[in-house]
Amino acid sequence: MHRIKWFVTGVVIGVLLLSTLNSLSYFVRSSSWSGLVGKDASGQALGFPFEIWRYGQTYGTAMHDQTAMSWNAAVALTLGAVFGLLGAYNSTWLTRFTDSMAEAESREQTKNTMQFSIRGMFLLTSASAIIVALIRSSIGARPELLWAIYILGPLFLVAMAMIPKGMSWQYRLILLTPSTLILVGFSIYIGNRLGLEFDRVMFGVFVCWVPQTVIAAGCLTLSLALRYSHEARTS
Repeated sequence: MHRIKWFVTGVVIGVLLLSTLNSLSYFVRSSSWSGLVGKDASGQALGFPFEIWRYGQTYGTAMHDQTAMSWNAAVALTLGAVFGLLGAYNSTWLTRFTDSMAEAESREQTKNTMQFSIRGMFLLTSASAIIVALIRSSIGARPELLWAIYILGPLFLVAMAMIPKGMSWQYRLILLTPSTLILVGFSIYIGNRLGLEFDRVMFGVFVCWVPQTVIAAGCLTLSLALRYSHEARTS
């Protein structure tokens, strides 16, 4: 049963990794990034390892390469299968390791009540000040507002989730969900004021937020793994 769980986890990791590379490919394949916040979307392209979308400059239509999309999906599933097999092969060690991390987290929550650090409060205050400034400036919506949300949005959400100490990841997820919806809704509102379609704004959120979110999650997981493995060796 554990092997199946870790195989599925590996497949999901592979798909997320390819999604991240597809998002980042926009900034490499596109001749201009202004289409994320402006009406002129010419020169935009997306796809890794094969290009699956390019904005048609002749008639102003989006051209999707279904064959390339199928190949990219095949690459994602293949990479996911490799991660899945590695996870299944090391399922015993991974299960033991995650169980020890869960026990350590439980002990830490029991020992510490939920509290806010000075550094955490500073980050939250700074992020909140930026969001308030954006809201106040939304009357005269400008492309810079969308760029700020695209670039600083994930940082604000991570700060919201990580500031309280002694909080379980389930409660952090509860805190993240409405915050994410509010921020995405605000970006749609700004985009509407700029005359952008709903899908254009969501495309910008995708290509800017997915890499930041996956990288942040990977770094956080790695830091926790290193921390708990160090504590296991010293205890």
